[in-house]
Amino acid sequence: MKSVTLFFLAIPVYGSIFDVDHSLLRRAAPSQDYLNSMCSPNITNPTVIPPCISIVSIEAGCKPNGTASVDYQASAECLCNAPSTYFADWTACRKCLEVHGGLSEREYNGYLLQASAASSSMCTGTPTTDIAGVFKSAKVTGTPTGATSRTDSFPSDSAVSLYYTPSGKQGLGAISGSATAATASTGSGSASTTLGFTTTGVSTSTGKTSASVGSGSTTSSSKPSTTANHAMMTGAPLGSLGMAVLGGMAFAAGV
Repeated sequence: MKSVTLFFLAIPVYGSIFDVDHSLLRRAAPSQDYLNSMCSPNITNPTVIPPCISIVSIEAGCKPNGTASVDYQASAECLCNAPSTYFADWTACRKCLEVHGGLSEREYNGYLLQASAASSSMCTGTPTTDIAGVFKSAKVTGTPTGATSRTDSFPSDSAVSLYYTPSGKQGLGAISGSATAATASTGSGSASTTLGFTTTGVSTSTGKTSASVGSGSTTSSSKPSTTANHAMMTGAPLGSLGMAVLGGMAFAAGV
């Protein structure tokens, strides 16, 4: 599996809560090449896919086939429904950037607020756009708190286990009911057809829920492990298909 390149320093951040820290981010963050190697490393047959890679692949698989309401509904279910790990992987990707000095604790917490707003809109409402549009228009409430310093807690160590443990196999969510009319093809047996391709071992009977979306846990370098199924998020993402430009981080698909 090829790596995914992070264009971390060049993309403006959506949402005014990040405006103050963004100029500092450009000056103080580690090099783009270093962050790439830590959070989007070259991997072969991984047990856990680095979340910065996983989110781009999942979003590509959940891309709407068109602009009809059923297309957006199917895309939302693909991203939000169990067993999707999209939203947990999204925040875990930011956690990787934090533990390797690319984000401060406050900036990371700001992304959690943004993810909470976007995922609530995508996963509990009636989507009228794709996930990139949802993230861009999400109404963030609250102010992020935490330390403003950036520290590389694990220099030159790209192990995902340092900051994230998914609760199950990473992948796409099930599409059910009328939304299946928007899928590219139909599956059978234990196969579930999503918008871009068919995955195996995914039940198609799951309704659109958000309480347990993206289960997993992120681990702080200085604090105990914290749950990352983000009941607070009710679901949530990162990439924007070919170029993931959500929440100010851009990830070019290279899978």
